[in-house]
Amino acid sequence: MTDTVDMGSAPETVGTLPTPESPTTVYVSYSGLVQHRTCPQKWAFKRVDRLESLVSEDDVPVEREFGSWWHALRAADSAVRGLAKGSLKYVPPEVSLPVNAEGKVSWARVDTPDKVIALLAEWWSHQPLGIRAVWVERLGEDPVTRIQTMNLRWGYVHQMDLQFEEPIAVEVHWERELWVDQSTNTRYVLVGITDEVVRDTKRGIVVARDHKSHKKLGRITKSDELLDSQLQLYVWGLTPTLEQWGIGQVQATAYDRVRMTAPSTPVLTQAGTLSKSVTDYDAITYRAWVGDGQPFAGRKKDGSASGIYTLDEAVLARLDTPAVWAGWCHRTLTPVSRHAMRAHLMSAAVTAADISRTRAQYARDGFASRLFAPHCTWCDYSGLCQAQLTGGPGGDYDLASLRLQKRAES
Repeated sequence: MTDTVDMGSAPETVGTLPTPESPTTVYVSYSGLVQHRTCPQKWAFKRVDRLESLVSEDDVPVEREFGSWWHALRAADSAVRGLAKGSLKYVPPEVSLPVNAEGKVSWARVDTPDKVIALLAEWWSHQPLGIRAVWVERLGEDPVTRIQTMNLRWGYVHQMDLQFEEPIAVEVHWERELWVDQSTNTRYVLVGITDEVVRDTKRGIVVARDHKSHKKLGRITKSDELLDSQLQLYVWGLTPTLEQWGIGQVQATAYDRVRMTAPSTPVLTQAGTLSKSVTDYDAITYRAWVGDGQPFAGRKKDGSASGIYTLDEAVLARLDTPAVWAGWCHRTLTPVSRHAMRAHLMSAAVTAADISRTRAQYARDGFASRLFAPHCTWCDYSGLCQAQLTGGPGGDYDLASLRLQKRAES
């Protein structure tokens, strides 16, 4: 064993070489990369100028906020299961929820599904009637009822898989150096939050999973997910943390998707058959609606053709299939490909450098390059963008009239 030597402070010498400056650190996220790829000018409005849509009662971010509640519920459920199985390694100190000005609550307040639902109910009770009306219109029912019924269906659809899951971590914040640009002395660090890491004991693999809530679930293919950078980057970013925990490598990525809007209520025709124009419901909804039977009037005025509709086992069997349930709850499982991950990382590095150039150009010229496309029509910044195209970037523009406002400092 060698002795430890105290080097002390360096003596003053003549002709000492200057110490290289530390690189400038730039943090980039998946969402930032996507925004810049969509349009650098849009990225600058959002990330540099910190502009956002002017929110009114009619512009309540229902889907985004309800998605936060769903994420919290899934994190709590996973943590409870992980504690029970002795597999849980990490829970966050706090989670994002729209209950206060900070938009954060401590983990202790939401560490079980019941606590999440109770906090949602408390938050909902304080919302004004106008806000409530928008939520009910957009979700089809109040958010407390909606999240409970979603959770019921989620558990029913995935009950067989859950017995083979060992949750390892939820809401894992990570950061990892992407690359260092020696020409500009810039260090790029990729940051992200992975919703869930689980061990699949049936397949003997570790899975990184992302939870997503949608108004409707469309058809998602493995090709779509292979071309999506999010989990490919997240697996790479997670790797050092998992190695510290002794977990090893992630072998697969998964998206866990749910539909957030309520199902329709089945409708009977006068003849007592199910209406073919109303079919947007699931097996649980159908069974609950039928109950002890649904009366129908019949087509004859004297009521002689009336009757009671009872549960049709053939209809129930058709609704209670994986293909139909995929419209309400759907999971994918995609093996990790080193080649795909490398391609996504290289693309992320190129975009990160592009972001630095955009930031420098924006500071110098007041504008960034624009990717003109049909999406411009629906862009939140379309009005300001058009105003600057004609009046220049240095004009005095009324943000409120353009339905924009400065975002509060987080």
